[in-house]
Amino acid sequence: MSQLLRLDQLAGDLEHGVRDFVSVLLAQLEVTGFANDITQVDHVCYRVATVERYEVLKASLAPVATLLSEAWINGRPIASYKLAAPIQVTSRVAVDVLELPSPRADATYEEGFEHIEVVTAGALEELLARHPEQAFDRRNLHAKVNRDVSLRFGCGLVKFHEASLAQIIAAEQAVLAARPSRPLAVIDFDDTVLVSREPFLKAVQAALAAWLGRPLDLDEVRAKARPTFPDFFANFGIQDAAAVQALVAAFQTTWRRYAAECRVPAGIPSLLSCLYSEGVDVHIWTARDEGTTRETLDGVGLSAFVTRIHAFDGKSPGKPVPPGELAAVCRAAASVVMLGDSLSDMVGARALGAAFVQAAWVHASDLDVAPDVLCRTPLQALARMLTVLR
Repeated sequence: MSQLLRLDQLAGDLEHGVRDFVSVLLAQLEVTGFANDITQVDHVCYRVATVERYEVLKASLAPVATLLSEAWINGRPIASYKLAAPIQVTSRVAVDVLELPSPRADATYEEGFEHIEVVTAGALEELLARHPEQAFDRRNLHAKVNRDVSLRFGCGLVKFHEASLAQIIAAEQAVLAARPSRPLAVIDFDDTVLVSREPFLKAVQAALAAWLGRPLDLDEVRAKARPTFPDFFANFGIQDAAAVQALVAAFQTTWRRYAAECRVPAGIPSLLSCLYSEGVDVHIWTARDEGTTRETLDGVGLSAFVTRIHAFDGKSPGKPVPPGELAAVCRAAASVVMLGDSLSDMVGARALGAAFVQAAWVHASDLDVAPDVLCRTPLQALARMLTVLR
């Protein structure tokens, strides 16, 4: 494996790392007689050891590359990036795609460049016939999608394909686009997509204290918290609809003081990105207001993966009763799954006729549901959701 990529020098490390790694493998291919079998060095693969490192690198690649796709393959996400500037390895070979797999839970990886993937001049069978002396790994020769054979050298692995990664991604996206209806994932926001309960309660505390004209202890706010704004504020004697709307507006202002205290759980960006690449519509269903939901999604860079937000509007009763437009979308969807962390989410899923997956990475609520719906990580939840949606 090669030297680790440094985040503070990512562009430079990528350029030097790719050039060094690919040029050594090209030299090995030349020596072993493969020069005329390859039409293109399609991409290079860089492996990481942890999900956390995977997501850090994904975020760091944004300024120097564009995400082509993040797909759930063989039990983990694999992200593919188009580099903003191709890396010239030789006068005839340039590499402009980087593959970044997340590590599988059942395997251990050393970080570094692991393999290159090349496009062959003809069918794989022809390649094998021309090089009978080579010990090819043929396990993927009969794969239904993007089949390959591979050859390991001391300095790394070479995978031989008949089509480029960009061609494979385009073909998969065309199949998804041709479906008569799309699958739907309905996802809770607070303490599912975002670890936000304490900042949320602090913002409500500030809004209520100003409204009531008295100090409020956070423990009191925490004890009186309810899934919807009207029920929450009713515990403080505020039941008038106009007053509730005014308090929501005050909360929207105070929320900005505390939004930076929220964090996105490891695995959530990949969960949303993989659903997007699978052609799944993602609808956020939340008991909070749309303004702070959208603003927060923008702030953490997740808005692009969300199709629609169903939030508190002062008219519909709120969770667990679905708004009419969400119920209608669910009826028209090819398949529906709901991801949430609370009892109201579970009841809401039943009302929508959706399969339920419990998000237990922030807090594991004691819900009366089958154990197989409880997921300790977002990637575990993603696997369950795709089983329903595919």
